[in-house]
Amino acid sequence: MFQLYSLLIRTYGILIRLSSFVSPKAKFLIQGRSNQTPGLETIKLKWAGKKIIWIHAASYGEFEMAKPIIAGLSDLDLRFLITFHSPSGYEQVKLDTENAYKAYIPLDLYHNQKAIVDIIQPNKVVFIKYEFWFNLLKVLSEKDIPYYFTSLHLNAESYLLSKWMKPLTDLIRNSQAIFCHNEGSKKILENHGFSRLEIIGDTRIQQAHYNNASIHTIAWQNEAPAIALGSLLPTELEILRDLIKQLPYWNFVIAPHDIDNKAIAAILAVTGGEITLFSAYESISKSFLIVDTMGDLKNLYANCDVAYIGGGFAKGPHNVLEAIAHGTRAICGPNINKFPLAQQLARDGLLTLVKSKNEVSDKAKSLLTTNRAVYHAKYEAFVNRQPDGLELLLEELRS
Repeated sequence: MFQLYSLLIRTYGILIRLSSFVSPKAKFLIQGRSNQTPGLETIKLKWAGKKIIWIHAASYGEFEMAKPIIAGLSDLDLRFLITFHSPSGYEQVKLDTENAYKAYIPLDLYHNQKAIVDIIQPNKVVFIKYEFWFNLLKVLSEKDIPYYFTSLHLNAESYLLSKWMKPLTDLIRNSQAIFCHNEGSKKILENHGFSRLEIIGDTRIQQAHYNNASIHTIAWQNEAPAIALGSLLPTELEILRDLIKQLPYWNFVIAPHDIDNKAIAAILAVTGGEITLFSAYESISKSFLIVDTMGDLKNLYANCDVAYIGGGFAKGPHNVLEAIAHGTRAICGPNINKFPLAQQLARDGLLTLVKSKNEVSDKAKSLLTTNRAVYHAKYEAFVNRQPDGLELLLEELRS
């Protein structure tokens, strides 16, 4: 099984290298992974004698989930290696402390992972959500380095729980502890022979509460309603086009999922070029504010009455909580089966699902009748009902 898995990883590595000739994202990934060894060796020497916690966050969103963990350990003299798979994490995350260092996680081949583990020699490793790097897990197991999974949720029909995956899935079972998303997640794993399970909830909830303290105020030139389109995919530009047609007097905050010249140009083509870029924001001169920076959207949602969160017609919605935490009524597409937090929010009436893209404008108008204060109170009640097992994970990492 490991030979087949490694062959697939090698094939994936070749495809990424080939796509780097046409894809800026793949190019960043290839360039970022190359020649990391000197930097890792230097930081290890600088951290000599210090306890090192390695946290792997696939992308920017997962790093947001890691922040409460790092903050909860700030009273200890620890060092943190933060690794990313996606350039949207590595390129955009700014670490403002000398106690943390960022790197790309290597291609998941045994010799790659052994090399980085031998250099850093972490005391413990934390994987945020659905990050399964099986050769890395194999190296950690061989070296008796404890590793943990946080906010983990697997559907009962997940391929990882099938019998033919057992050699790989056993490495997940061998983790020091698995901190599950909710009780349902825990029961699914228990039914498949997993042990050392705890419930942590979703650390994005704590981080969203913290983010509420930072708001960028937009001085709109009119009193019309405002809608945010967060993490908008290229395939969702038709939603933007329809909203402009159906809501001609509204104000728009538009944040593409991938922030690059191509994405901005595509939005310009739909809006007609009458926009303000957030990176150059001083005052709003038009009704369209384009968020061309990473990490600022969460602080802009408070200026909007409604938010459409991208991804729900593809693999699943991006962070819906950031909008809802500000009392901004949220809409997304229907594909939330693999997203337990989104499912909870939908059941509690905090997230509105649409079955087709042309429903978004009507839903946006209807949500204006929802009292914002009542909506936010419902969100606060939702937060108070959530499990908070973060301290259990922190105790594990402190020991």
